[in-house]
Order: sequence, then structure tokens, then C-alpha cells
Amino acid sequence: MRRAFALLAGLALVVALVPSVAAAPPGVTKTADLFAGQTTDVGDVFVWNDATNLSIEIDLIPGWCMTESHVAVASTPSGIPQTKTGNPIPGKFAYGDRYNPCADGDVFTVPLSGFDATPVIAIHAKVWDKSSLASVTVASDTTADAVYGPATTYLAPGNASWGSSVPAVEPTFAGAGVWPTVAGAKWISTELIETTSPVPDSWRWHRTTMTIPMGTLPVSGSVTTVTSDNAERVWLNGAVLGTDGEVDVPYADNQEWNTVLGYPFTPVVGANTLDFVWRNYGACAVTTAYCTAPGLQYTPAQNPNGLIYKASVSYYTRNESAWAGTAVGVAPFSGANWATYFGYAVVDWADTGGGWVAYNAYGLGRQAKFSFGASGGEFWYNDTTGSNAYHVTLTQGAFIANTAYACGTVHAGAFIGSKLLIKVTDGDGATPATVDFVWGSFVGGDPCASLGTITPGDGPFTVTAGEVNVLNVP
Repeated sequence: MRRAFALLAGLALVVALVPSVAAAPPGVTKTADLFAGQTTDVGDVFVWNDATNLSIEIDLIPGWCMTESHVAVASTPSGIPQTKTGNPIPGKFAYGDRYNPCADGDVFTVPLSGFDATPVIAIHAKVWDKSSLASVTVASDTTADAVYGPATTYLAPGNASWGSSVPAVEPTFAGAGVWPTVAGAKWISTELIETTSPVPDSWRWHRTTMTIPMGTLPVSGSVTTVTSDNAERVWLNGAVLGTDGEVDVPYADNQEWNTVLGYPFTPVVGANTLDFVWRNYGACAVTTAYCTAPGLQYTPAQNPNGLIYKASVSYYTRNESAWAGTAVGVAPFSGANWATYFGYAVVDWADTGGGWVAYNAYGLGRQAKFSFGASGGEFWYNDTTGSNAYHVTLTQGAFIANTAYACGTVHAGAFIGSKLLIKVTDGDGATPATVDFVWGSFVGGDPCASLGTITPGDGPFTVTAGEVNVLNVP
């Protein structure tokens, strides 16, 4: 039976498919695993393609991340950069990246023009075990801390004029209970109460260091809480993290001693040195260089000074080399190490016969083509505006009540892996024919389930000017 249907209009998205939140298109199945230390599965690799590019996604499982990735694609394993003894050289792979902070995944786009239809892919990554998290915490204390000062003018950390340090003491004075507290930390100063003469407008400096061991990965750092009486400035490795109050300019006493702040920072391997310079405001004459607040001279007991803080850094201690493969030890390179690769079959977007026929739907130019090859039916659809293109392998079909049905799985397009039902309805020359696409999950069950199986002998569907010809459909 021969039926001809004019392709005039009518693209109807009967049921909309909600896009997946994953980076890989919906329906793309895992192509390989990422194995760390030879046997630990730490992630998945997804591979798909359109008409021009191969897409490769590395997706680490929760609890792992990577700081390096290396990706190579070639027609044969020998095309992957490697030593004369067969050990691959990740540093020479054409694709890859470095990540700071540690990344949970990445996607690479590789032109299809560089290899044949069945390429091999090698993926290496430096991965970190998040469960190996360690930390170093420091807090102001009187056990081992040292404090410099007092100075009668502002000095930067390390200035020789600070002189020698003295062991820190915990200030004690009437009313000390109103100062903010920090769990695990003590207020520190050079003396129990302010005794600087002739006026209590003075500065002090304190330094502490948190060390991250070599071979680890810094994750985060912060001065969790810090305050002083009255104003403080905080540095990390010589760079200012923040300032509260007037440390080196004329001040206005806004009771900054009651302001507790925190400063996040990015730590480094090795020393993470924190410097604190804090200033105790005083009441003094307008002519004093750092003071514009006139008033009575405070007695020492009325004008105490001190600093309190807590800070920490965290880091991962365990890293592994990881290679992608379809199973542990499968498809290894010929070298002495355990590196592996895996294969991929490029989904064919080529024109396998028949021609494109153009039609309009919702005012946009579109093209469609049905054809059959040795492996079954194929459907190509292209939005000539460039926003959509689909390739569907047809596995089921029927002709019912002047409508040709063909159903298959999307292999390229926005909804890879979803089923697509194509309905071509005969207008019988009196009314326009319609071509409807029905996507995804169907209400009331899968409409493809009742369709007959398409085999090469059922076809072909062909395309002529302005028509889709459905031949020999039962």
C-alpha cells in the first residue's frame, strides 16, 4: 500500500519532557567508569555526539573531586600520546584542565573530524578523597602566644620598631565580662590593664601560623571570629584580609570592641601566616596625630585593651591517579603501568539516502527525512534556524486510520534517549497533512508499545518534493 502525505505544517509537542538536571543529555547512558588506584570506582564517563562534535563528560561521585583532567581521542590506541614502552603521557593529551577549587566534573567537546567512526578514548584524572579531610585550628591563648607592643603609633606587621615580643597575658579588669567571648579562645594583650603613658592610644601586634603539609590539597580557610578593643586589621601571608574600625587613621569610637567579624580566605600548602594589629583608642587632644575625639583622660581601668580570635584551615590528605575504562583492568595500554582506554561508536548523522523536504511549522523553516537502511528505520529532523536537530532510530511502526506511525529512540538532539512517536496524518488532498512529534513520558502508557516492529523489509520511507511517502506499511 502506498500513501503520500504533503508536509505542510503542524509540529505539535503533545507532551513536554522536563529536561534533566544532569550535564549529559537525558537518556545518555554511562560509557565508562573512572577507577582510582586501579580498583576504586570514583566516577562515571558519558560520551555522546551530534553531527560535528563528540562530547565527553567526567562526573565524579559524591566524596571525590579532581584537580586535573586529561582527555585524548584517536582512531586507534597507538594514536594516544605514549612513551616508546607504551605508557600513556597524560600531560600531552590534547584536552584537559586544572581545577582550583577541586571540581566534581567537566565536559569536553572534541571535533569528529579528527578520527574515524569507532575511536578510542583515554581519560586520566588526579582525584582527591574528600573523606580524608584534615584541619588545623589556632586560637588566641596565653600558653604560647607572643604579643609585640605597645607602640604609640601605627606600625605594620614585621616593622623593626615593634622591638621584642612579650608572653601574652589575659587582661583582667573591672567590667571585662562585657567583652564578647569566642569558644576555645582567650583575650590576649601585653599587660593586664592599659598602662601606656601619657595617653592610652596604643597599638599591638600578634602573629600566628597554620601549616598545611606538602602533598595535600588546601580546601578552605577562615578567621572564624575576631574582635579587639578597639580596632583591628588582619593579614594573611602579607595581604590584608579585613579591617574593623580605624587602625591607622583618626578614629571615631563606635564601640568596635563589640563587633565580632569573620574573614574567609584561600589557604596554601605550607605556612599560612596570620597577623593581627589592634589599636586601643584613647581620649586625647584634637592635635594628637591619630585622635580627634576630645574628652576626659580615661584611667587605665576604664580603658582596657585586648584581642580575641579563632582561625582554621582544612585540606585533603589523599589523592589518587584515576583512569577511565569499561571495567577494572580492561583495555590496558601495552606499557608497564595500569592505564586504560575505552571505545566509542559514533552515532551516524550522515544522509543515508532520500532527500530532505522542507516544510513550515509555527512560522519556522524545518526539514524532515525518513529512510531505511540495513539496520532499520531512520528519521532526521532539522530546524533550519539551528536551534534543534534530531536523529531517531525507528524500531516500531503502523498505519492506522490514514495515519502513519513510526516510533524510536532519539540518538542526537535535546532529548537523547527519549522515545519519539512521529505521526504523519493523510489530508487526502482536501486538508493539509500534519506531522506531529510526541516526546518523552506519555500519560496513559507508552503509545509505541502497540505498534508493530519495523524491519528493513517494511520500508522504505522515502522523501520526495513536498511529500513523505510511506511504503508497504501494514
